[in-house]
Amino acid sequence: MKEDDNMQKAISALKYAEHCGLPYPMVKQYCIEGIIPCFKRSVRYYIRPDIADEALAKYETQKLEPKPEKEIQVLKQPKDFNFFEALKNA
Repeated sequence: MKEDDNMQKAISALKYAEHCGLPYPMVKQYCIEGIIPCFKRSVRYYIRPDIADEALAKYETQKLEPKPEKEIQVLKQPKDFNFFEALKNA
């Protein structure tokens, strides 16, 4: 069975960490969170670099995009509110 030229063989998470320049614990955490597609055999994670590179690039661009600002709601208090009086009654 001949492999497609674009398809790479799976490598260990440690080798992938070296490949992409990330710390191994971060790559492992990304595997656990499903950010990097992988498969697990026993206690080891195996990653296909071609697929993982795309997924990691997509994740990084999503993290870099600015998040929409939430509208701030100002809580309105009655005009005759007396903080010290309320504190005494509490």
